[in-house]
Amino acid sequence: MQGHKYYCLSVIFLVFFYNWIIFENHFKQKIKRKPKVFKSIISCGRPSILQKTLNSVKDIFFDVAVSDCQSNLTKHILNSRAQNLIFPRYPAATRAENRLMLNMQQIKKQIHEDFEFWFHLEDDWVFDKNVEQFFEEAIGILTSDSNVFQVIGINKSVAIPKVNKTYTSNTVLRILSGGHGYAGSFTFNPFVMRTRDIPEFANFGSEMALSRFVGKTFGMTRLVALTRNAYYIHIGQNQSTVGH
Repeated sequence: MQGHKYYCLSVIFLVFFYNWIIFENHFKQKIKRKPKVFKSIISCGRPSILQKTLNSVKDIFFDVAVSDCQSNLTKHILNSRAQNLIFPRYPAATRAENRLMLNMQQIKKQIHEDFEFWFHLEDDWVFDKNVEQFFEEAIGILTSDSNVFQVIGINKSVAIPKVNKTYTSNTVLRILSGGHGYAGSFTFNPFVMRTRDIPEFANFGSEMALSRFVGKTFGMTRLVALTRNAYYIHIGQNQSTVGH
């Protein structure tokens, strides 16, 4: 009888120990697991600028690329760095601002639920620091503050933008001052955001319209944070060739 008791206790201990090992391994894997980041890029027919941008993020292979132009060279360059390539076709009268929003909507359709974050890049932003460091810092901010829904780097080619000094946080250094008189904002500078927060771009005719909507509707609960470090430079200002 005594032996049977010890046998039962041994079995219970082994079962407990086995389950603990499984739990511990699962917990460790969860801690070590890198968040899945969907990566996209849009180009509008500036092959030399595009190549400089891609060279600056040489370790990145994009999940989707949009080639909004007639340039075969641009398509060839993007095809070598992206899993999927989209060639949008819009009426000739479609304004550049509308095309951008429609392109972003097409990208959104490609993002499935397995991805937690989205990194988007336009073809005229050159990173001079490791883009993986940008991901790490941006995701850290998004994870630590639920009011932040988009993180951008500092554009080294211009002065640090005006920041919102009324919002204080122990983990977020700078919150972008909402444009157009509102607390929130939205920008197509290279960014990282949660996939669950992606807006319906097709509902807006321009980046400005979306920014105004976000700020007016959500205020201080939809904020754009700036990273501590400056990561990139805008090299294509006023050189758009959208659709050509």
